[in-house]
Amino acid sequence: MNNEEILPGFDGEVCDYLTIRLQKMGKNALALEFTGSIDAYDSHYLSNSVKKVIEAGFVRLSFILSGVSRISSTGVATLSSLHRMVTEKGGDLSMVNIQPRVKTVFSLLRVDRLFRCIDSTERDQ
Repeated sequence: MNNEEILPGFDGEVCDYLTIRLQKMGKNALALEFTGSIDAYDSHYLSNSVKKVIEAGFVRLSFILSGVSRISSTGVATLSSLHRMVTEKGGDLSMVNIQPRVKTVFSLLRVDRLFRCIDSTERDQ
């Protein structure tokens, strides 16, 4: 199943440095697999894309970060904002399969305590 089959209009915006692949995980649950970097250049794209997902009613989200090679403080701020949006809708957000380099940034900025960080997308349906 491709992005457009899961969420029509999702691929309307494109970013040179970040790609997002959607995977349905269950009722109101979606995994978003990121490839590239998350920084000031693509934070607007990331935010807009995830807002589309939330507005479509998906509030149980898993951000798969195994393909993210680097993240900036702006990227972390964007993730924090998206986390807040999801929890305000009664949902939850997990960071999954985080690269060591990204884990280090999370730890330095102390957001590893804010995000639920796990090693697999397996979760209660």
